[in-house]
Amino acid sequence: MPPDVCEARRGDWHLQRPAVGLEVVKLQKEAMTAKNVTISPELFARVTEEAAAEGTTADEIANEGMKRYLAVRRVDRLQRYGQKRAEELGITEDDVPHLIAESRAERRR
Repeated sequence: MPPDVCEARRGDWHLQRPAVGLEVVKLQKEAMTAKNVTISPELFARVTEEAAAEGTTADEIANEGMKRYLAVRRVDRLQRYGQKRAEELGITEDDVPHLIAESRAERRR
């Protein structure tokens, strides 16, 4: 990079601008690998419409939607695991407040 250019990175964003003056500010999303995903034309139209209304892109909405989907799936898996373990240990919903209080008391010691 030329010595007269400043560079800053944060997450997925890459900011590049001249070190002196503010004539040019270039903000670019770092390149992501293109992947093909098939969605219905109706859903694509809705996403494109929403993106335009929010001043963003359909790609950004798709990325955010997939991140949220994966987070929800993770929570679902954790809940299923917790339910399975509770059943194995014979713990009922009525036992939970007592177990929490007991755990907190042990941590204070």
